[in-house]
Amino acid sequence: MIIAGPGTGKTRTLTHRLAAGVAEQGVPAEACLALTFTRRAAEEMRERLAGLLGRRAAGLTVTTSTGSG
Repeated sequence: MIIAGPGTGKTRTLTHRLAAGVAEQGVPAEACLALTFTRRAAEEMRERLAGLLGRRAAGLTVTTSTGSG
């Protein structure tokens, strides 16, 4: 869990940790879950993960805390 103010790099930190787990440590993408508070943040994370992981990013679940993202 990361709790920090706006503009402090939370999204970058989370996306790189997830990508490293999948790409370098063999964590199955399907075993990963990222929850955000807004649909916009979830979409941004999906885009960043796709840039880092390519096709493997499709296996990650990135959604809002309400499941509507």
